[in-house]
Amino acid sequence: MPNERKPPEEVKQLGLVRLARFANEVEFGGKTRTIDSFSISRLYRDREGNWKSSCTLNADDLPVAAVLLSEMSRKLIETKQSGE
Repeated sequence: MPNERKPPEEVKQLGLVRLARFANEVEFGGKTRTIDSFSISRLYRDREGNWKSSCTLNADDLPVAAVLLSEMSRKLIETKQSGE
């Protein structure tokens, strides 16, 4: 099915902040390309103690998110350079 939700290709987590990378296949100019997209979320417990996630970050989460984004960016750049 074309609209099936695929799991992320890669997930990195630091503390309560999680970064997921998804690889999406698209056709452009008769060629199939892979376009990466990203989702960042914060884990928390609700009043009943169940784990949930939110796309809203607190100010304290920003440095953690920056580290995750920097690491992912560096890895993608290195992968691209080694593939050329």
